[in-house]
Amino acid sequence: MNITMQLLVSYILIILIPLFILSAIVLGYLNSTLEKEITNSFQNINKQITVNVDNFFKGIAKISEIPFYNEDIKGILLKDYETYDYPEYEKIQDHYKIVDEFYKTIFLLSDYVSSVDLYPANSEMIYTKGYNQSIDYEYSPEEEPWFKEIVNNNGKEVITGIRKNLQMAPQEDLIITVGRNIMTPYSNENLGTFLINIKSNKLEDLFKNSDIVHNSRQIIVDQNFNIVYSSHSDQIGNRVGADLEEYLISTDNYIDGKIDGEDVLIVVNQSEYTSWKIISMISKDKIFYGIDKIRSVMLMTLLVLIVTSVVVSHFISRGISNPLKALTRQMKQIDYDNLNNCKYDDIEGSKEITYLSTTYNNMLEKIENLIDQIMIKEEKKRIAELNALQSQINPHFMYNTLNVIKFMAEMQGAENIVDALDSFVHVLTFTAKNEDRFIQIEDELEFIRHYVGILKIRYANKFSVEYDIASDVLQFKILKFILQPFIENSIFHGFTGKKKTYSLKIKIHQVDHCVCIHLKDTGIGMSDEKIESIISGKEKTMGLNSIGISNVISRIKLNYNEEATLKIESIIDVGTNVTIQIPFM
Repeated sequence: MNITMQLLVSYILIILIPLFILSAIVLGYLNSTLEKEITNSFQNINKQITVNVDNFFKGIAKISEIPFYNEDIKGILLKDYETYDYPEYEKIQDHYKIVDEFYKTIFLLSDYVSSVDLYPANSEMIYTKGYNQSIDYEYSPEEEPWFKEIVNNNGKEVITGIRKNLQMAPQEDLIITVGRNIMTPYSNENLGTFLINIKSNKLEDLFKNSDIVHNSRQIIVDQNFNIVYSSHSDQIGNRVGADLEEYLISTDNYIDGKIDGEDVLIVVNQSEYTSWKIISMISKDKIFYGIDKIRSVMLMTLLVLIVTSVVVSHFISRGISNPLKALTRQMKQIDYDNLNNCKYDDIEGSKEITYLSTTYNNMLEKIENLIDQIMIKEEKKRIAELNALQSQINPHFMYNTLNVIKFMAEMQGAENIVDALDSFVHVLTFTAKNEDRFIQIEDELEFIRHYVGILKIRYANKFSVEYDIASDVLQFKILKFILQPFIENSIFHGFTGKKKTYSLKIKIHQVDHCVCIHLKDTGIGMSDEKIESIISGKEKTMGLNSIGISNVISRIKLNYNEEATLKIESIIDVGTNVTIQIPFM
């Protein structure tokens, strides 16, 4: 480091090392304190939620006692409809009294009730009512384990775990049921089973008045380890994972565990009324989210102190480093190729600084002499190259000479020679006249047709070429010589088998916002190693020019970046497909 940086770093370290140590101590203390507070908060919140769950279901259980005190309901359940002159009429009247009158009272007492069921013990009647749901009268829960548990509990309330409400159709909502038998006061005879059903998503209201810890997750699990409620609603109705179930089996209230590979803090309370487990869980990575704000303040303080130390150090070190900076600025002038302005008067200062200044000026003088010598050599080289270029044959002389030969062939009726010369002239003109990188597809195709015409004469029409060109792509521009290397490769290397004839199809059309070029031949095909050799440029080009397939690939990457794609596929003795897709231009 230079002198300025040494001084700056020294002052900064003197300030930052104690500050970092102090920050580490403060953050460590905050971590331990917040963890303790969050743990206590977790436990208190979980206890409150447990009390909410107990009070909620005790209230629903209280509502389920109403049929005990309703003489009309008990009278209906005791009826023997066979003794009536019009039993069906009597059933309809009783159905109306229960479903439309009595159930109305039940729904008014609690907003959490989603449906109510009454199953008489002495008949097959079903008295069911729910919100916006149809009733499946074919279903009977008598053989369900949870229903048997209610029947065998002698009129005491039973809270089932989460289950599907199969009595309703077509949807089968996940519900929790509070049910009990309706018993006669003296004979203790079972008159029927009364169920109050609550949708599981209604339990979310139990958490609204609780101060839930940020980023925490709440779960309620029934006695069968099925999820009755979860802050991740897609898990409701599923069984808890094996890793969480293992923790729930233990009697610990506070657990430092691992769920799905993530370190978490878990607080578990068991409801005395329902025997369910209420769980609060938070990732250890998220538990200290409150420290982020404190950390931000400390970082801002560190930044201010760093800036202050840099400014103070700068003023202190400037008197020492200014001579060196002056010399450095002059040295940077070399980048601008102006050596005359780079010379510097001897700098006053220490012996070392004066020596550096003198050595620098001597170096510049030597560089100027070397540049003069190089310029003289380059001028001689340019003159030699110019003389070599002037000795080359003028391309126009070649065009004119070929046209004279073509005219002589026409006079003698040699049509094949005329066609060949005409195609060769077009090919030669195309390669020489246009120096642009991009040309219209229409011009590139005209060049390809003449080039293919020459090869057909050379190979005695051993192959055919089919063109499928969409008219709306002719005016788009593509790289010059993008097709010729692939066509040359197909004809020179692909059409060398034992087949009598080969074919090549050239298709150009639009795909989305790109031009798609597809070349397909029926040649001998090639292996993956051969394709790699051609793409890498190891295969030497022996045709029209030195532009090979590797050159085309390189130019596509340079000009289109990642917007263009090129794919070569080949099967031995079947043929080769080349697909090029480039953006519109």
